[in-house]
Amino acid sequence: MPPETTQEFYAEIFRKCSILESIASQYAPTSPEYLAVRDAAEALSLVLRRKSLRTAFQKLKSMTGLTPEMVENLQRMGIDPDEMDEDDES
Repeated sequence: MPPETTQEFYAEIFRKCSILESIASQYAPTSPEYLAVRDAAEALSLVLRRKSLRTAFQKLKSMTGLTPEMVENLQRMGIDPDEMDEDDES
C-alpha cells in the first residue's frame, strides 16, 4: 500500500535508498558496482517523486480543473499537463 502522507512518502524513499546505500558500501566508491547502485538510487528517487507529483496533479485537476493560466505556467516549467494525465506507470 502506498504511503499516505508526504512525510511517509519521503520516509519510504529514504528507507529504500538506505538499503541501496548499504549495498553500495560493500564496493569501492569508484567501482562500477558502486556507481551502478548509486545511479539506481537516484533513478528510484526520481521515479517515485514523479509518481507523487502525478498523483498531486490529478487531485488538483479533479478538484479545480486547470485554467488556461495554470496550463501556461506548467508549460513554462517544462511540464506538459496532457502528459500528466496519462495512466502509464513510467
